[in-house]
Amino acid sequence: MRNKYLQQQIVFGRLSLPLAIIVMIVLAFFVPEPSKAHFITSESTSLWDAISKYITLDTLILRIINIAIFTLAGLFLLVINNTFALIRVRTTIPATLFFVMLGTSINLHSWQPSPIVMLLMSFSLYFLLDSYQEKRPMGNIYHAWGLLGFASILFPDLIMLIPIYLIGEYMFQSLSIKSFFSGIMGLCVPYLLIVSYAFIFNQMWLIDNFEGVIDNFSLFDFSHLNLSRELLLGYVVVTNIIAIIHLLLNNWKDKIKTRDFLFFIIWLSLFLLALTIIRPQNFDLYYSLLLITSSILIGHFLALTNNKAINILFLSSIFILTSTYIYTIS
Repeated sequence: MRNKYLQQQIVFGRLSLPLAIIVMIVLAFFVPEPSKAHFITSESTSLWDAISKYITLDTLILRIINIAIFTLAGLFLLVINNTFALIRVRTTIPATLFFVMLGTSINLHSWQPSPIVMLLMSFSLYFLLDSYQEKRPMGNIYHAWGLLGFASILFPDLIMLIPIYLIGEYMFQSLSIKSFFSGIMGLCVPYLLIVSYAFIFNQMWLIDNFEGVIDNFSLFDFSHLNLSRELLLGYVVVTNIIAIIHLLLNNWKDKIKTRDFLFFIIWLSLFLLALTIIRPQNFDLYYSLLLITSSILIGHFLALTNNKAINILFLSSIFILTSTYIYTIS
């Protein structure tokens, strides 16, 4: 390629995305298992634990399913980026970054609810963005909140994203009384389904699950963090800050619609970072969702910058991710 910087070769290279997927698969399946000293299981809901009891597949098969769902969510980033033109140049860098970060995040490689939640939230984000300045946004808002409701059944913490969704609707000029109640209806549907099932089939433990979540609700339980997770979180925080600062300084180059989308993603990313600190026992869940927002913000930054300093920063970030991964499996 004409450009001498490796950063731009990767950002605009046609082989970057398939190579990133191959690297992710290699790191997920063909490397030693992580040391137990570096691996801490995130808190999960009793509902997910109960569902998992009925799944008797081999551990390797479950890992394959886990990575397959993550892969589907990562590829859906291409749909979101291309549909809403989040980056004003043609590139696959958001999805490429997603797979690279997923591959080096060994805490996400085992069977868990995070990929299912991430996929639901990716679809939810799509419908929310698609409601931008619609005359009748009720349908998209209903689907966005409904998918959020299904995700919150597995992780009730996600109910706390409702304020961010309302901020998004306000920014997209799709917030009205009708759309608000459409969202509430969509959010309630999954809970009405699970309550109806519990009463009809006498499975009241499903409802008790949510009472247990409230009773055992705790904050700032940093015992679920270790050095590997702290390094991953630190990487996301630093790279997001750099990407956000660049976006704030150069957002005038984007269309108004694109700016609104990116500003909402900034709000969502900051809120997820706050939740990660407040509820670190759900680190894997919040970190997996941060992969979506971070991939978009960092991808926007890398695609629209091109100088020696940025190239050095890009190479340094790759070195940090690689070092974190080596430390985790050591």
